[in-house]
Amino acid sequence: MVVIEKVQSLFVSKPSQPAKKIHALDGIRGFAILFVFFDHAKGQGLELFPILNPDGFGKAGVYLFFVLSSFLLAGQFFREDCDLGRLSLWGSYALKRVLRIYPLYICIMLLYGIVPSFKYQGSDVLSHLFLQEGKDQFWAIPVEFKFYLFLPVLMWLIVKVLKKNLGLTTLFLAAVGSTSFLVTINPPEVARISLVKYLPIFLFGILAALIHAKLQKQPQLQDSSVFGNIAESMAILSLMATVGLIVALRAQPDWWILQQSWSDRLVFIAFGGLWSLFMVAQLHGRGLIRGILSHPIIRFVGTISFSMYLWHMALIGYTNAHLNLAQPIKFSIILAITFGISIMSFFVIERPFFRLKKYLPQ
Repeated sequence: MVVIEKVQSLFVSKPSQPAKKIHALDGIRGFAILFVFFDHAKGQGLELFPILNPDGFGKAGVYLFFVLSSFLLAGQFFREDCDLGRLSLWGSYALKRVLRIYPLYICIMLLYGIVPSFKYQGSDVLSHLFLQEGKDQFWAIPVEFKFYLFLPVLMWLIVKVLKKNLGLTTLFLAAVGSTSFLVTINPPEVARISLVKYLPIFLFGILAALIHAKLQKQPQLQDSSVFGNIAESMAILSLMATVGLIVALRAQPDWWILQQSWSDRLVFIAFGGLWSLFMVAQLHGRGLIRGILSHPIIRFVGTISFSMYLWHMALIGYTNAHLNLAQPIKFSIILAITFGISIMSFFVIERPFFRLKKYLPQ
């Protein structure tokens, strides 16, 4: 019944214009997880449409998740009614972040430790839960959680010291991002889960959130068709540029490894900048892209995207090894199974913990 009500709310209700902007962000999550799924399926030899090459879109999808995460979290602190001096605010923030990641993450890690074919020892499970390791798709979890820990420091400085001044904040974030260029982390397996390596991507999301907050206070721009057309064009161009960057990079051997050279860090800046520009531009555009992102189906995929991210590699690997069918049929079955497991996972594990948030201070 709960699932039916959720689906009905997505497909039957008619959202207001402000709601459509929020729905578009859910849609971005939906596309991001599909980028990741299609790329990882291709890595297992599975393709739905061989003419469409998803190589490289998986990493780009994760970087989009990073930008969206920092955009949404920073946006909460930029609200006028947000008092950073309240201790309860930070306690609520910390608990919400734990509830967002750990309930499902613990379940998945325990499963990986129990099922022999995953080859995860007890020490592997513990090192993942304590954010000391990130094998397979789990590398993004410690990176994301470390950003949660670092964000309050950045927000305090931006809001309390820089007074949300756009120019000063831009310079400050540029300085923080530039500092990350000077830091080298060894060995490579530690660098893979280091926030420092991916920090510029998150910083662009913060800057995008501040720009969005400033634009919302400019009703003359919001009502301007010229501004809307310019923003929509910028969203389309930034999306095209991102696709072009992926195509150009995958021509380089092992580009997805991206170790610690300056050129690699420039790749992170490029992805962070392009995705952030896309994020803000589509929110303030005429609504063409926002309408696509707000479609109920892609929004629903976005709703279950975290479950899909944690489950999909195991389901792709296991099902692919046990099904002897034509590629498109096998791909479709695996995608359907992933959707099914992720929907159950969301409503049984994720959603109950989401509901605890309403008892926390806002």
